[in-house]
Amino acid sequence: MKPLRAIDVASAELIDDNAVMMTRGPGHRLPATVRALRERDRLLRGAVNRFCVGMSASGAATKLARALAVYRSTAWRRDRTETSCPQRHLGSLREVCWRILQARDAPIAARTIRRALGGNGD
Repeated sequence: MKPLRAIDVASAELIDDNAVMMTRGPGHRLPATVRALRERDRLLRGAVNRFCVGMSASGAATKLARALAVYRSTAWRRDRTETSCPQRHLGSLREVCWRILQARDAPIAARTIRRALGGNGD
């Protein structure tokens, strides 16, 4: 098998997920991980537009990071097995937290949220 060239790796996204897996190695994420992170970032941007109107990117990122951390350490423990968002959370920031954690169950720092919002993250 011949080694991959940079051009092969750059165009790998245009091929199916199995072909992308062949380019996997140090510094490369699995296609499922990339999709989950894109969905998480989309949900974060939507949460800012809905629940953080008029706030700075830094303030919004801090608010969302706190809300996610609190939800993840409390109600998420029992909600994580649900197939749809629990009725009691619908329409609230907790619904967005549930959806974000369904996409990718991992702690999210304010810096990561700022980066997802288009800031530099520093």
